[in-house]
Order: sequence, then C-alpha cells, then structure tokens
Amino acid sequence: MDINYRSGEKIIEVANRILDNMDHKAVNITGTGKESFVSFKRFDSISDEVTYVVKQVKELLNAGTNPEEIAIIYRTNACAGVYEMAFVVEKIKYYCKTGDSFFGTKVLKDIIAYLKAACFYDVSSMSRILNIPNRYLGKKFKEKWEQYINSKISPFDALLKHYEHEYWERNAADLAYHLDTIKKNEFNPEKAIQYISEIVGYKAWLESQSESDGLISKAQEDLINEATYIAGKYPNITKFLESARDMGSKKSKDGAVMLTTIHGSKGLEFDYVFFVSLIDRLIPHVYSEDSEEERRMFFVGTTRARKHLYMSSYDHGFLGNTKRTNIKINEVSRFVLECKDII
Repeated sequence: MDINYRSGEKIIEVANRILDNMDHKAVNITGTGKESFVSFKRFDSISDEVTYVVKQVKELLNAGTNPEEIAIIYRTNACAGVYEMAFVVEKIKYYCKTGDSFFGTKVLKDIIAYLKAACFYDVSSMSRILNIPNRYLGKKFKEKWEQYINSKISPFDALLKHYEHEYWERNAADLAYHLDTIKKNEFNPEKAIQYISEIVGYKAWLESQSESDGLISKAQEDLINEATYIAGKYPNITKFLESARDMGSKKSKDGAVMLTTIHGSKGLEFDYVFFVSLIDRLIPHVYSEDSEEERRMFFVGTTRARKHLYMSSYDHGFLGNTKRTNIKINEVSRFVLECKDII
C-alpha cells in the first residue's frame, strides 16, 4: 500500500528517507495529514538510555496513557534483558511474546536451569542440562537416573551412583562436580554464568551446534554476555533467580507495555514507540549479510508508531562485549544518520 493510515506525517517523512536509500527504491509512502512527533537521543551508556526510556514511560502512564499503546522495540532479544529488569524494579507491567523475551530464549533457559540445579538440586532443571553440553547421557541414562530419584535419592546424589557404563559414571560425576563447585564456592551470579559458559563448556557447545558458520552461536553469545552483565547487578544467585522468575512471568497483554523485537512487532501499531539501541553493529546487525533486509527492518520499526516515535542509542557498552569497555564508542546506526536533518 502507498498510503499509510497509521502514522503521522513526521514519522512517514522518516520512513520515506529510509526507503529513498534502498538499492531498489520503493515507492514513497503518503499519509493522511496526521500530526506526529519524532526525536532521537544519544546517551553515554545503555544505563542512561534505559533510565530515560523508563522515565518517559512512567510519565506517559501517570498522564493516563493506556499501557497497551506503548511499545519498546529493539533489534535482538539480547536487548530486552535490561528493559525487563528495569520494568520489574519500577513495577511497570509489561508483556513479551515468548520469542521476544530475554529469559524466554533457549540459551537463558539453559543457564537458569544450571543455576537452579546447582543451588536447589531442582529435578526438572537438572534433567534439562544432563546432556548440555553433550555428555552422552541420553534417554537410557536418564531413565536409570530417574529410578534412583524415585527410590528417594536426591537428584544430585543420583548422579554419583553406580551405572552400567563407565562413561555414564564418569560424565555424570563430571556434571555433579560442576554443580557442586558453583554451590560450595557460593559464586555470585555473574561468576556462575561465566563458569557455566567457559569452564563447563556451554559456549563451546553452542558453537559446535551452529549450522551457519557461527552466526547463530554469535547471537546466542550476545545473550550470554548480556545475562552476565545483568547478573552482575545481583548480590547472589537466589536474588538473580527471583528476578528472572519475575521477568519470565509476564504473560498477559492486558494493561501492559509491549516489549518486542522488530520481527515481533510486524502487524502491530502503537501511539508511542521507543525504538532503542540503534547502534550500527546492532542495526544493521554485524552478522547480517543482507543490508537491504536490515533497512526494511528499520523501516518496520519506525512505522509501528502512530503519534510519537522516540529513537535512541548509547555510546558505551555493546551487546556481546563482556568487558563493557568505556574506551570504544558505539557508532549510531547509519539508518538514523540518514535522517539526522529531519529528526
């Protein structure tokens, strides 16, 4: 469609600027004359960006805005964690579709399972990570392990029982050793995730599972590094797990602010959109080989807004950078720079 009935004129102006720079130029979009507001802010750090967005959201809610008319949109799931954490702390009701939730990703579910298995000997969590990374502890081992548990042996002690194969005993004992190391040393959550990623070998296992020359595992690595960063804000694993539980329990869209990836936002529309983390290595994404698709995604993100489009980036810190250095300055997304004279 050449006519956008959703967005106001200023938003459409930004969207058309993005279309103007496509290799195969699409037709310009026309609007219906509605007023709208577009802004771009560049912050020193991701913490500053989150603080600003949360402040703006609270002001909108206090002014009577329907929460369902507010959305936070980002390029990847790894961007969601800091916003989920901030919204939980500020008691702002939010909703993530399963695929767009930070703690709803498989990688974070695996890490949480390790932490729960280590700290609480949780059966379902331990069952999840028996063979992650691959320890050749398959279905038959699991059946025998569960038999021990059913005979009133703890799931941890069941790892140390006698098994019919030597490699079962060796590899199960290896898992028990790692879980015991995390528990006995009372690792803080940040150190525990680093231990799981590096010493247990979870990162290396992800790379071995990749089917796209490491592209998938690199995206997963961003999630791990962002989880490590977030975990560093909690004094112990229990507090981190409580927060993760709260973040992962946002299931209802009713009366909630939407947090979503660009992909997840397709077909949706909101009066107020915060398009965040607009960094050149995130959008266009550093691992994407299709710049035109990245441009189309940016277009989708901008045109989810009806009235107000708030765009932002931050200079220091980058998803996937475990050092969180303040030396390298992030570059603003080239798509934003194309619009700098009109925002």
